[in-house]
Amino acid sequence: MRGRRFPRRIPGYWLLGCICMAVAIAPSPAAADDSAAASFQNFCVKWMAKLARIEKQNLKRAEPRKDADPVTLEYTGYSPAHFRCDIRATGHATNPYVGKLGYEERRYQRAGATRALALSGSAALVDVQAVTEIFRFDGARWVY
Repeated sequence: MRGRRFPRRIPGYWLLGCICMAVAIAPSPAAADDSAAASFQNFCVKWMAKLARIEKQNLKRAEPRKDADPVTLEYTGYSPAHFRCDIRATGHATNPYVGKLGYEERRYQRAGATRALALSGSAALVDVQAVTEIFRFDGARWVY
């Protein structure tokens, strides 16, 4: 069966057309930086919302300290104080960006005559730790 014969070499004008089209489609480095920065900002907001949910769970699951006379609950919370969210280009094609997210991890204590009173009382700040989380961008999503 006879088929069409394709040229062994690709004509130069066809190759040049493909290269020009690829350059027109590829985003500029500045646009890629802006897009990555915007996606990391969105990621940071979602991460902090997740930490807020975890803080509520930590309070619900807090066990009273055994040695305390009034019921004392300790739990970990998270604060956007000193919040920072920035990216840096790596120069590697497989992971073009890394992102750093900063916030505070806080230890709280609540006390009361009963567990219910301790939960409804105000929290006292016991300890503060600065946290920096580092993420990498794999070209499609941010990875921990």
